[in-house]
Amino acid sequence: MPRHRVARSFAASALLLALAAPGPAAGRDKTDLVVLVNGNGINGEIMSLSRGKLDYKTDDAGRLSIKWLKVARVTSTFVYEVETTAGVKRYSALYPPDGDERGERLLFKTHNSGRCWDTDAFVEDFVYISAAGARYLAERRVRLVGVDYLSVGGFRADGVETHRALLEAGIWIIEGLDLRRVRPGGVQLLCLPLKILGGDGAPARALVRRSGRSGGGRR
Repeated sequence: MPRHRVARSFAASALLLALAAPGPAAGRDKTDLVVLVNGNGINGEIMSLSRGKLDYKTDDAGRLSIKWLKVARVTSTFVYEVETTAGVKRYSALYPPDGDERGERLLFKTHNSGRCWDTDAFVEDFVYISAAGARYLAERRVRLVGVDYLSVGGFRADGVETHRALLEAGIWIIEGLDLRRVRPGGVQLLCLPLKILGGDGAPARALVRRSGRSGGGRR
């Protein structure tokens, strides 16, 4: 586990809607390479990208429709005309939602913040992320999830399943956040876990503050 990571929760300013090759694509060699998040590589020809789906033409498998969130890497000698939801157009290479573009870091402030931290007794019916919700977050390629009680999964249901869905997708989990003094919106997050040899988790000091200003809540 890294010793520290600075993160910012943010809303995406634009989504990739559509693209087209700068010239006629028909008939060109299928020299593009799409590598999926599971490691499989597919040679073919990029035809278009619209509403989160990559239209991809191959020799062996025919025409494929690939979810953009399932793409880890694209290799192509072409540049493409890209239009965002804001209506901005530009010519550029394709950059899948990976690395710095992978997704958001989400902190969930729920009813837990108002009722679970004012008692020394363990609250069994706390709000948690269901296994289905965890799979959705994994599909959206979220980077990090923070929750405002002791477990991201439930006490009676979805405990193991939720943890497994998030961890297998490479999503960092921060549990036990005291978010009572934190208002909803964009924040800066600083999380400093102890470095434990061979550990799969560690106590951490987590601090948040409103984006662009000092103060805010902390734990």
